[in-house]
Amino acid sequence: DTQIDWTQYISHIYDFLQNQNNRNQLFEGIFFPLESMLIRCRFNNFPCNSSDFISFESPFYGRCYTYNAKMRNQPNGGIRHS
Repeated sequence: DTQIDWTQYISHIYDFLQNQNNRNQLFEGIFFPLESMLIRCRFNNFPCNSSDFISFESPFYGRCYTYNAKMRNQPNGGIRHS
């Protein structure tokens, strides 16, 4: 059916994610893990991988990832040298 009102579905998905987040329910099994989506990663010409990201849940966007956040308080900004 090409006449689907997608705004109705998007609203339900948003409400569901917000409800899950408010109840501190895990999002495991709902979103794809980063490992299955990340094909290649380079930052400042250095290789990176999924372990360099920290995930967090947003009631608006769902599963989000922050790069290199766990290394911010380390010497030289946590930049790895190969």
